[in-house]
Amino acid sequence: MGQSRAESAASVLTRLSREGGLSKPALALTARMEATVEYLMNQEPGSGYCEAADKALEAARETGDLELIGNALFECARSGMNAGSEARVTTVRGQTEHAITQVGREIPPILWYTKAYCDFFFFDLASAATELEKAISTLNSRQDPVGLSLAYTGYGACKSGLCEFDAACQAYDKALLYSTRIGDDLKSAIITSNLSVAKLHQGDFASAKALGHRAVAIASNALTPRSVTIHLNLASALLMSGDRDAAQRAVVMAERAVRSERSWTTNMEFLLGYASFALASGDVSLALQLTESAERLAWGKERAVLNAGLFDKLRVYRVAQTVGPDSARALVLDCQQRYRNRHYFFYLDAIACGAWLDRLSLGRYTADSESGLALFEKFGARGLRAILVAQGILA
Repeated sequence: MGQSRAESAASVLTRLSREGGLSKPALALTARMEATVEYLMNQEPGSGYCEAADKALEAARETGDLELIGNALFECARSGMNAGSEARVTTVRGQTEHAITQVGREIPPILWYTKAYCDFFFFDLASAATELEKAISTLNSRQDPVGLSLAYTGYGACKSGLCEFDAACQAYDKALLYSTRIGDDLKSAIITSNLSVAKLHQGDFASAKALGHRAVAIASNALTPRSVTIHLNLASALLMSGDRDAAQRAVVMAERAVRSERSWTTNMEFLLGYASFALASGDVSLALQLTESAERLAWGKERAVLNAGLFDKLRVYRVAQTVGPDSARALVLDCQQRYRNRHYFFYLDAIACGAWLDRLSLGRYTADSESGLALFEKFGARGLRAILVAQGILA
């Protein structure tokens, strides 16, 4: 649903509710729609969406309907992630767990999805994947293509973060099947781009490039393209395939697309994605400038940054280059501790950063770094390692 249409529908429902013409379930639906509109209109992390989500949850609880409560809890979780509030997401996770224990029959899949969403925020990817498997099981029995597209996309993201790339690709393939069936071009473009990234990190650059081109083509058919990240993902695939000119053209397309975006999240994604690309293409000065811009934009709301691992890597790189390797060491150790045994993909980036600091300080890798770098082969992340080599972080 487009933003203006959603806003119009919400306005009608709000008027009807004020006139006393809606039942409690309809009132709950109204409140949730208003929260969704607040999310769509939200320019940057703030309290407006959180307040709307809280009202939606209050209205849903009045009905006692666990499906409505689950949807409202999801809005609360997403608003917490959007605001970068760990406390809020922790609260929602606890409330969702409690709601799950209260169900004496089939647990609504939205509750499992919301719990997984909260766990994903805290980098507990294995738990999130297990919960999504439960949601998918129920959604399959309900034959719900919209829910299955969403759940399989989340499952693919979890598996990518766990460096289980084949499983991630299988999940994205299933998500794409359902998004295509319901005719959601934007969702299909995003899923195809995610597939491209998974292939890229495996080291299958030819498939990554082909999927990246397909994602851009699909996005061009969407009513609201939102193609900034899709173009940047294609640029990375092209760069690692050796087609630097085409890669630069893809970046130019991303720059054009971001000019029409006022969203804080989209602008963060652009700055981080472009900085990573600049580093891999050898433009260190530009990468440092973009990273500095991203840090300024994220100031005070760093936890709302979606690609936390990339943000951490770029911050480490900038500190090491501008202040010195020793000054970046504490940040690297903190990242390694945060992601170890939880988010393997981000952990590999943190391991690479630690090895890079060793090389800068000592002229060689330590035994611990050598051991950590062996994980790239173990996890089949050969493409990620190649990107880190191109960025000058690994030798």
